[in-house]
Amino acid sequence: MGAAVLVVAIVYSTLYFQRGLFRFENGGLSIILVLVWALVVAVLLIALWQRMLVREEYLRRFYISDETLFNFELGAVARSAALPAQDTNGLMEYLRDSLAKLTYDGSPLEPPEGFTPTYCVSTRRFAPNKPGNDWRGSIQRIQQRDDGRRTFVEVAAFDNDEQLREALAKFL
Repeated sequence: MGAAVLVVAIVYSTLYFQRGLFRFENGGLSIILVLVWALVVAVLLIALWQRMLVREEYLRRFYISDETLFNFELGAVARSAALPAQDTNGLMEYLRDSLAKLTYDGSPLEPPEGFTPTYCVSTRRFAPNKPGNDWRGSIQRIQQRDDGRRTFVEVAAFDNDEQLREALAKFL
């Protein structure tokens, strides 16, 4: 989408200059129009980029229940199949491997029918190929309200692998 906005901006600007609409004798009006056009394009590109970052963070969430692990891009998997040992290290490896597989393409999948997660591991930043620990986010407890909606309450924040491992051991 951002590429389309950029292409339209380039075509429009090229036609604007080729048709001779850019003139200095208009009292500076042409310069103001060009600057406004550049500002509009910049704002659109920044808005699209921010929306893309929000979508990627949404797709990096993992919902955990007693029986199932769910991600909006990868779908649902039985917890016993994903974590044969049912320990924190196994969950860490599953999350790390799954995050590395995300492509951020396509539309989000629907959770399984009757799925009621207890926790959500929300990853703000994940860079598997970067040296050092670059995995940041939070663990949130999901509470069901009386009206059927869910409330997310942050129970732990993490800035690296070790903090995530400690938080998972404590809450899961």
